[in-house]
Amino acid sequence: PQQPAVLWRNAAGSERRLTFAQVRDESNRVADLLRTLGIGPLDPVILMLPRVPEWQIFTVGALKCGAHGRGLSKGRTDRRGLGEVEDADERRILAE
Repeated sequence: PQQPAVLWRNAAGSERRLTFAQVRDESNRVADLLRTLGIGPLDPVILMLPRVPEWQIFTVGALKCGAHGRGLSKGRTDRRGLGEVEDADERRILAE
């Protein structure tokens, strides 16, 4: 549980390390939140955030509640990125 699971470094060189226990605990919170929002098995859901470690936590949390979660970079404001959101079959779109 205390072994590193995620190592993230931003463009400025700052690092964040998350252990398996931290990922487990945070993803459990995400799964509980998604269930509270009515997200359940096989429901598609999209997350819009900058590229941060929370993407991985969200993905694991979505899987824990049976949903199909995917991330879309908040920076994707180009036509293709916005088209993905407009064409998405997601039940919910969560954004920062």
